[in-house]
Amino acid sequence: MRRRAFIAILVAAPATCVLAVLLINLRWFDEPLLPELEALLKPQPRTPEGNAFPYALGFLAAEDREPRAAGMQIIAVLQAQRDRGEPATIGMEERLGILGGPLATDGLGGISRPVTEPSAATTSLDQKCLPRYRLDCAQQLIANVASLDPSQPPLATLFARYENLLRQAHYVEIPAPDPLTPWPPLGVIQEVGRVRLAMSFRTDSTAVFLEKASQELRFWRIALREGQLLGTKMSALAAIRWAHDFLSTMLRERELDARELEQLRDFLHPLTAEESNIGDAILSESRIALLGGQPSVTAEASWPVRLLLQKNATFNQEYRETIEPMRQRSSLDASEYYARKAHEPLRHELRLSPGMLYNLGGKLALSRSTWDVHQFQSRVHDEQGRITLLLLAAELEEHPDQDVATLISTSSLRNPYTGEPMEYDALSGTIGFSCLHTAHHPPEPADRCLVALGQRAP
Repeated sequence: MRRRAFIAILVAAPATCVLAVLLINLRWFDEPLLPELEALLKPQPRTPEGNAFPYALGFLAAEDREPRAAGMQIIAVLQAQRDRGEPATIGMEERLGILGGPLATDGLGGISRPVTEPSAATTSLDQKCLPRYRLDCAQQLIANVASLDPSQPPLATLFARYENLLRQAHYVEIPAPDPLTPWPPLGVIQEVGRVRLAMSFRTDSTAVFLEKASQELRFWRIALREGQLLGTKMSALAAIRWAHDFLSTMLRERELDARELEQLRDFLHPLTAEESNIGDAILSESRIALLGGQPSVTAEASWPVRLLLQKNATFNQEYRETIEPMRQRSSLDASEYYARKAHEPLRHELRLSPGMLYNLGGKLALSRSTWDVHQFQSRVHDEQGRITLLLLAAELEEHPDQDVATLISTSSLRNPYTGEPMEYDALSGTIGFSCLHTAHHPPEPADRCLVALGQRAP
């Protein structure tokens, strides 16, 4: 009898544990959202005057339609859906009815389109050239646009729209997006800007080219500062990086006089604290998931994990363990960021304890998440360092007869992370530093953030 009772207990214990875990993870036992997350669900302010977002949303409207008006129509549909408590989305047919036949973008001459979207002018070039890794992307694009005519469609229309976009004073996404809310075609918009700078480099004086580069940087820094979405900020950062690559090419290939160097310094300056802090964009990822009704980690989770997941508890835990730590990291300047090793991945370890059984699915999903959020702030600080490299290259341009290594070692323009002089490689003709965006990713060691120098007199 005792043996049978012991066996029965052995058999019943696991089943009892499983039943207990299932019971404590019923939705009735879910916890309330943190006040910080509840605040994200409050209605957002309406569009400010001079907001570029509606214009960007309608950027590819048919030629006979006004982009901003088309964007405002789409926003009205999205807001009406949100007001009814539904996802802020719009069907393709209704969207096309507002935009008309989307404006064709073939033949832009860009070299960073996905290979699945080739254009006639890109077939002979590396279509994945990224200035984050290569030093010749702007040069390739400048050569690639030689056959393009800016007075012919679609460039004539796209350039006119882009220049109107650059004149806007703000960039605020409305309404606050959920997972189904459409984005503006930022990839195409960036490409139009790159082609515009490439054609200006070929045909305009240095002063005119610098003016266009300053317009480019002004707009994308507004988007970097005011955009709510992490994707918007990374798109803005990519556009800024391309503009810096064009400026680097100009410093290599042209001899700038004192007035032109002063013009460059008038707009090429370090990112402000507001521009470099992307903490609110990381928080906006929580808003997107909240408005969608499910934590983002559920997309990667198996059905047993989802079965044991408490929705609010998972939102709260992700906020405490990912969002808030990353917001704190984002508030650090580059030197503090490096000193505190804030570029390292966040750790989400599942510790054995009785408490682990509550919201077990959420804890498992968060511990297995592949979202490497730590890299994004590193990209911002890396670009801050590239600005310093460009200013250093301009400083070297002013002293063509002096020893480069000596000038670099005595310059106040230094590595943003360590405060040490920038590194100089005489063999490759580059200045640079170790950037952090790949410090914990392949390849090893970390990538180099570099700017190539022009030929100097022997």
